[in-house]
Amino acid sequence: VTANAICDIRKFSEYVFSEMKNNGKRELFESWGYSIKDSEYLQQLYVTQALQKYCDGEYVFKGVGKYYARIEIVIELPIGDGQTQLIKTGWTLYPKGEIKLSTPFTGFLI
Repeated sequence: VTANAICDIRKFSEYVFSEMKNNGKRELFESWGYSIKDSEYLQQLYVTQALQKYCDGEYVFKGVGKYYARIEIVIELPIGDGQTQLIKTGWTLYPKGEIKLSTPFTGFLI
């Protein structure tokens, strides 16, 4: 099995940083110093961390659908001054080890 992580850049450019449908995520990410111009950086950060954590078994199983499973992976998001915010993210797990970002923010790791 070869693991692979996929993150559509639109999860950031057209969702998190959307003027209309971000459910407060835009303001949250902006408070951490990010903007729409950081979408590609965030995409790569998520893919890199999620793939490593998935391969290391650092995820929480959240349930199954007909053709996939749902998992939660904690992303370590740099927020300035050497600080990191630990945030929960939602991923879809497909057969043969492929994971795809479904939700870039589901809450904080407390």
